[in-house]
Amino acid sequence: MQVEGIAGALAQRGVVPGDRVGVLAQTSHTWAAVDLAILSLGAITVGLSTDLPPEELARRLKLVAPRLVLADSPATLPNIQVVPLPGRGQDDLQVGHNTTLDDLERRLDRLTPDLPATIAFTAGTTGPARGAVLTHSALQHAVLAGRGAFGSRHRDRSVVALPMDHIHQRYATYAGTDQGIVGWYPRDLSHLPETIRAARPQLLVVSPAVLEDIRLAARTRAVERGFGGLYDWACQPRSGRTGWRARAEREIANRMVYRRIRRGLGGQLRTIVSGGGRLSPALARWFGQVGIRVVNGWGLAETGAPLTASREIDGTVGHPLPGVAVRTSAIGELEVSGPCVMTGYYGNPKQTKQTLSDGWLRTGDVGEVDELGRVVLQGRLQDQVPGPTPLDLGEVDAGLSVPGRRVVVSCIAHNNVGINIFSFRPRGDATIPDTTLRSDVAAWNDIHPVEHRIVGHATIDACLSPSEGTCTPTLSPRRDHVMGRYMSLLTKP
Repeated sequence: MQVEGIAGALAQRGVVPGDRVGVLAQTSHTWAAVDLAILSLGAITVGLSTDLPPEELARRLKLVAPRLVLADSPATLPNIQVVPLPGRGQDDLQVGHNTTLDDLERRLDRLTPDLPATIAFTAGTTGPARGAVLTHSALQHAVLAGRGAFGSRHRDRSVVALPMDHIHQRYATYAGTDQGIVGWYPRDLSHLPETIRAARPQLLVVSPAVLEDIRLAARTRAVERGFGGLYDWACQPRSGRTGWRARAEREIANRMVYRRIRRGLGGQLRTIVSGGGRLSPALARWFGQVGIRVVNGWGLAETGAPLTASREIDGTVGHPLPGVAVRTSAIGELEVSGPCVMTGYYGNPKQTKQTLSDGWLRTGDVGEVDELGRVVLQGRLQDQVPGPTPLDLGEVDAGLSVPGRRVVVSCIAHNNVGINIFSFRPRGDATIPDTTLRSDVAAWNDIHPVEHRIVGHATIDACLSPSEGTCTPTLSPRRDHVMGRYMSLLTKP
């Protein structure tokens, strides 16, 4: 009824099929209802992150030219009508109450599968974010293909932990509605921990950055309580060990450490679905050791996410979902086809032509399909460091980052010889020492060829920030922005 009420209010505001309607708001259940209302009208939802830098927000608004923008806080956007979300302001969207499910059904009957449903912006990690146009049919296929792929169950509780404008959370919301999952929304994402404790979820969909935060918070609490040594002992890798001693150690670790961690996550968490970034196998194994399974997948804004699903920690992102085909091009780039693929980039026919050809989408990801049909990701095409042997910048990031101490973002040097790295202190805490960075850089250079050596590094007394443009809302680094912003701080090893 809420969806139909909002749809009626939007229609009174003049929204008609084909109109683009922006949503500039924090994650909330109202965001989800507004999205469904827009779709029921045959209009097009344009998700806009509140963390976007002003110049990037202005660029996206100019590109899509929405009929109006729904916002959860006062905003002034040149030449664009801004309407507060229901219940958020004096001139908000007045939702009528004389509506029925029959009214909503009549609206839905007028929709056709090939109508555009949303413009989903890409992460923008390798250039300006582009708006992928996805049809109702594409979104529906993604939901149907993902049924049962990630271990969800009817009536599972889940907490919304990704920004609603992110395609992975949009997919999770649609799939959750389809599968009867009960969603809890935090007041904002900074209140995620207490919402998890209150909701006691069985299922979570989060980014790898959130998983790393959970692991770091668990150790921090153990150290504060004087159990840091016990925590470190319990969390040592134990895979492959057998016998009575190994079983006894696992039981002690479970009683003393793992059970506390599970209790801090509500006590009933069964499955975590990781999306929105590269998942470290070591991080997934840590959660598995604690007693919480992490499943992984691969998807893009251009496909309504996801394309593949894996329930094993095997170094792959799993098999393609039903209806999805994956192949590798001559240069090692993964290409996909299927009903979930976008129709193109809004307002960008040149980029569309470069990315879509004969129904196949160039993903920008390097990888392969192994002998068992599983997709193996090897990094981004634009993140490959030149040299006789390939090296992905993600490997550099992972090799030099230290959880809880520094987050390293690497960039190819401007002369294409060597690598520059930028070390960010977690949460911008300048009190955390970074005295080992120079020695770690020296150790890296000792074992790598000249084209893969680090030629400059800098320590940044700040954290990666979506509002400053140095990362996406899911904390994936935007290398070109990092390089442009902090290049003057570089020093030689």
